[in-house]
Amino acid sequence: MSMLSGNSIARSLGGNNELSSDKGYTINYPDFSGSDVIEIFKNSLGFALNFIPEVGGVVSFLVRLLWPSPNQDVWGQIKDKVEELIDEKLDDEAFARVSTIVSGMNLSLKKYLTLVNGASPEEITSLIITINDDFIREGPEFQQKGHEYNTFPLFSVFASLHMTFLRDVLLHHKDNLSTHMYDSLKSEMKEYKKQYSDYLTQTVKNQREILEKNIPPVGQHRTDTYNYFFASNSIAVKYCDDFIEMFEQMDIDVNPSSFVLDSSKFNDIYSPAYGTTDDWDQECNEVTHGGSGVIEGVYRQPMLSFTSLYLDYFDGRPVNLNVYYPDGKGPINNDGQRVNKTDVIAYPASGVETKNVTIESIEGEEFPISYAKIKSQSLPSHLTLYDINDKDYELWDSYEAQFQHEHKVAFSPRRLSTMTAWTHSAYFRQA
Repeated sequence: MSMLSGNSIARSLGGNNELSSDKGYTINYPDFSGSDVIEIFKNSLGFALNFIPEVGGVVSFLVRLLWPSPNQDVWGQIKDKVEELIDEKLDDEAFARVSTIVSGMNLSLKKYLTLVNGASPEEITSLIITINDDFIREGPEFQQKGHEYNTFPLFSVFASLHMTFLRDVLLHHKDNLSTHMYDSLKSEMKEYKKQYSDYLTQTVKNQREILEKNIPPVGQHRTDTYNYFFASNSIAVKYCDDFIEMFEQMDIDVNPSSFVLDSSKFNDIYSPAYGTTDDWDQECNEVTHGGSGVIEGVYRQPMLSFTSLYLDYFDGRPVNLNVYYPDGKGPINNDGQRVNKTDVIAYPASGVETKNVTIESIEGEEFPISYAKIKSQSLPSHLTLYDINDKDYELWDSYEAQFQHEHKVAFSPRRLSTMTAWTHSAYFRQA
């Protein structure tokens, strides 16, 4: 059985909409034609936090992003993506209430942007208080009872707008605000950062409890329970954990100026389990440090991508797989230690053949490996890694691979970062 995980949020923007270069940089506003509108939003916000430092800059960017024109309904696209993710249609009345709030947010933020550079301190202060109060009052519309899980990705985008607005105010309007008002808004940013994070965490926890009521048996190959939770685990990371981490890094006490999101602090997304764990034995338990196995993840959050791999083979199959990372930049294991090498196969052996694979670096890319293709039944019979330029690194291709279905493992815009929790079947050791 094997799993792969993805981390590292990409920091580039695509799209062909109107360019803006009057500030000394160029912005390509994405057109949201990609498969995941919310991922594009997160990626875009990360870009703006780093590259748009002036007053109102990030707010202006997000307004342009979320309300590009009267003819383009980005929030409707977000709604469609949420329905696809949870495989459930969002109640029309619930979304209509959200849409009303969204329209008001657009007008309020645009008014803020027209005043930030020319209004008096009194006018700016009054408008800041009004808009902040509007955010606080309207938040519950994104938390409608009975629709919490359906709307929480929309709520995450709403909360991001509130955090972005407060960050802009605190970074650029200290001279326009009284000391008391500035301190009050700073306190409110921390308060709502916690409230929003707690709400997202509780919403995901409640959904997990609902799913646990129908949890399947572990199954013949002992992977069914884990795979049952795969989709909800991915949703939790992408639309709950990611936003919580972004809120934390947006705190002006954490980052008091423009900054690059620290991608190593974002949680990994783990793939489904490929193969079987019929022979999950004592050696496997020891490798996973107490037997927590794939549920908690064996390796996570590397700071840089792996640079090379070493394999031993027997009969075309890997019996040992070591993955090497730059010194001090590898993933964290279940003991909380950052390691430079991961021993992926739990019960390794020396092979008849060996292979060294070196991953070519790509300028400006900390995580060049984009996706993998894997074939598997009892054991993964084929694995090839691909970088962002589609250069391939075939690790192995055993005889039975020709009869098996191929799976593409990708976490876009995350990059592939670890291989983890691999058990070596006793059957194949003895065969």
